[in-house]
Amino acid sequence: VAAGLFYRACDPGTARWAAARLRPQVWATSREITPLERWPDCETASIVCAEDEVLSPDWSRRIARDVLGIEPVELPGGHSPVLSHPAELAAAPLLR
Repeated sequence: VAAGLFYRACDPGTARWAAARLRPQVWATSREITPLERWPDCETASIVCAEDEVLSPDWSRRIARDVLGIEPVELPGGHSPVLSHPAELAAAPLLR
């Protein structure tokens, strides 16, 4: 199931390899209370994959613009560009 959901843009061998390494994600970190009053000033980039099966590309674009105040970097492929489109990800602007 995970291979078809998270790694659909990958070749089948890579999808099986990656899915076999998935582990439960701890969501508690997103609920931790931070002493920060605001996030530090730093360069921010948002990657939106045009065929993302997990996060709606339209939603991701809206969040990048409306919440982060930046124009997202568009890449081809699905949810895991590090595996399906590594060259395009490495060449993406603002990630150097």
